[in-house]
Amino acid sequence: MKRMTLTTLMTTLALVAFANNAHLASADTGDYVDGMKPFAPVIERWAFETRELTAAAVAKPELACSAEMAEMALRGFSIADDLDGMLAGAPKLLVLRHVQVAREVRVMASAAERACADAPGAASQTAESYGSFAGPMKQLRAYVNRAGRMIGR
Repeated sequence: MKRMTLTTLMTTLALVAFANNAHLASADTGDYVDGMKPFAPVIERWAFETRELTAAAVAKPELACSAEMAEMALRGFSIADDLDGMLAGAPKLLVLRHVQVAREVRVMASAAERACADAPGAASQTAESYGSFAGPMKQLRAYVNRAGRMIGR
């Protein structure tokens, strides 16, 4: 009898812990979606503008050393830092994509930062990083637009 009571108690505790963890995980996913929904378009717009600006700096060297280019670099580092801060709330299935987006944003920001010294190199690096950024960002955006549901589920 004592063993049966202990088994029942342990099973009940395990079920309560499982239910509580499932509730917390869904709350975290909701927080991630709520945070990324307005942020994703900002990230995408910044990446596109940075790619275009560094490409234009090859033809117009005065853009490479402009205040606008410096501002793009600063904004990019800020976006990458924000993405790093959001990583803890990212759903497990999106962690690698989230990390890749943050990494490519940081690479594009670094390229914009050094555009004054090497505009063609910055343009090339930004274009390459944008290519690596676009796929994972599209997947993050799709997840956010589906309110936290993965495609095909």
